[in-house]
Amino acid sequence: LARDVAVSGDWTYNSTSTFNAQTFKVAFVDWADSIFTAGSSTYYTIENAKPGSQVLTISGQATTTNLVVSSGDNMNGGTLNVLGGITVTNTGGYGGTLTININGTSTQTLSSAGWGFPNININKSSGTLYLSGTIPIAGNWTWQSGTVDAQTSTLKFIGWNNSTLTAGPATYYSIEVAKSSGDYGLILGSNL
Repeated sequence: LARDVAVSGDWTYNSTSTFNAQTFKVAFVDWADSIFTAGSSTYYTIENAKPGSQVLTISGQATTTNLVVSSGDNMNGGTLNVLGGITVTNTGGYGGTLTININGTSTQTLSSAGWGFPNININKSSGTLYLSGTIPIAGNWTWQSGTVDAQTSTLKFIGWNNSTLTAGPATYYSIEVAKSSGDYGLILGSNL
């Protein structure tokens, strides 16, 4: 890429040739759902800037250095690998079927201004994941590998569904169950 790109529809990259995003951003915008078919390349920054309840769907698997969520509601699809920063300035909305796989090899920080993450998977071979502030989770939280430093953060499980917490060996500072109905709760997938 030679500049930042705003996408109001779908993005499909099926070529086997090399794609170099350099340090530019692909932002999904506008009043329509979008499907992102990334191909095998690593993107520099993917931004969900969808207004209202418009949905960004990741087809299969995508990899980005940075993830930005500035607006939008659900993020659906398969797996989004995030190697670096996760910036959430969106103060509302939550959920979806997407799994955000945090698998960078250096320090990463997870926080949110209010938007509820779908599914979070932690799979770090090195480096530490720092948790900051209140982190709303609408889906599941799964630890596979890596060091997690919870600091004084709160994992807050929200939404109209059951969530599963597979905590791993980390010590968490605070866990809150704030489901939208008493019919739903938190299932422990491991010792806590």
